[in-house]
Amino acid sequence: MLFHGIIQQVPKAAECVTSKNSLRYERLGIIYHKIPERLFFGYQRHAKTGSYVFVAEPEKAIIDGIYLNKYGKTELKELLPRLNPIRLNALAKNFTGRGSMKINELIE
Repeated sequence: MLFHGIIQQVPKAAECVTSKNSLRYERLGIIYHKIPERLFFGYQRHAKTGSYVFVAEPEKAIIDGIYLNKYGKTELKELLPRLNPIRLNALAKNFTGRGSMKINELIE
């Protein structure tokens, strides 16, 4: 969210998603959360110092955060007005299975 200018505070750790096992690199400030491969969508490639990184669109980052229980209602009330509601709903429709009902309830 900081990457896209949605939040101003620098998070304690960079939180990433992976289809592999979850990992925590506390000293580096990197946390990987395992999500199913079918949920890998909504990312864009960005050039970074001679290479590139894939970064979730802001709306996909919110959906991933809800899926991973990272956001509560209070945080979402603050963040949702800063996002594109059409894109948010389009991405949420692609999100099926575990957690999809919770996501749809919280973004409405």
